[in-house]
Amino acid sequence: MDEKIKINCKKWFRFLNQVRLVLSSKGFEEVVTPTLVPAGALEAELYPFQTEFKYGSQTRILELPTSPEFHLKKLLAAGWGSLFEIKNCFRNEEHSDTHRPEFTMLEFYEVGADSQKLQQTVKDLIAEVIGSCGAEVKPPQWETLKIADLFLPLGFKLTPATTHAELWSFCHSLNIPVDASDTFNDLFFRVWLERIEPHFDAEKLLCVTDFPPSQAALAALNTQGWADRFEIYWKGFELGNAFFELQDSEKLQERYKVENQKRASMQKPPHPYDPEIFAATAQLPQCSGIAIGLERLFMAIYGLKKISEFKFQDFKLSE
Repeated sequence: MDEKIKINCKKWFRFLNQVRLVLSSKGFEEVVTPTLVPAGALEAELYPFQTEFKYGSQTRILELPTSPEFHLKKLLAAGWGSLFEIKNCFRNEEHSDTHRPEFTMLEFYEVGADSQKLQQTVKDLIAEVIGSCGAEVKPPQWETLKIADLFLPLGFKLTPATTHAELWSFCHSLNIPVDASDTFNDLFFRVWLERIEPHFDAEKLLCVTDFPPSQAALAALNTQGWADRFEIYWKGFELGNAFFELQDSEKLQERYKVENQKRASMQKPPHPYDPEIFAATAQLPQCSGIAIGLERLFMAIYGLKKISEFKFQDFKLSE
């Protein structure tokens, strides 16, 4: 192994330990959840790895988790209180300098916290981890912006009731190429990726709030009708995705159906149902949770551009 990679590897393991120590000091309980699960994802755009379990004459398809969310919520519903997990997660999709099909996710839930309180916890966590890692970087300035306010300079008033047709016309007005099969979210991300995200101040830790209701996933809607969730960006990385958690089992089942309808239109098999997650959702305490890609946070702190600068993998893809 290259000596520089070896040094960065040691920093990586120390970094993981510091994340654990900081969260534990804040009263979060560390847990470990299963890696073979009955259902690995909700969102239509996520592609779990699958494997076949055989026991005698029985055969069952199991998945590797795209995040530990479902099982962590089962623990929350059982009364565990604020908790976290650092887990190897798997997505059968992107492979790039900043993402691997197997990656390390930090997911934690703060019981009793709304999304504003969770923002402060995330801000404090990152600042304390930076301070304890010995990296030559100061905690970044935190800035919170609403998505609708990011669309306004482009001449568009985004609301929770914005229609597919309105967003389609807006894309045409910006000369952004569209496809006949584009959904509302496809159109949204065409604008987002071309005209908004590239202009973020990389030196600020940007917190983007109030997403369209079609992107709620497992988040509740706020009183204005937006998805009560936020994402954080720093140094050119999308680092984390946070929700004020949905506590309505019926709404979750409706969203599952919608997401699987999307998958059918994409000619993809439906995500399997885990009935336990519906029962757990109805029993959740008020809480907010976030998933953070730890490789990306580590790279942002230490100024690295590629995961291969501190991690190795056992397989190679042809260029």
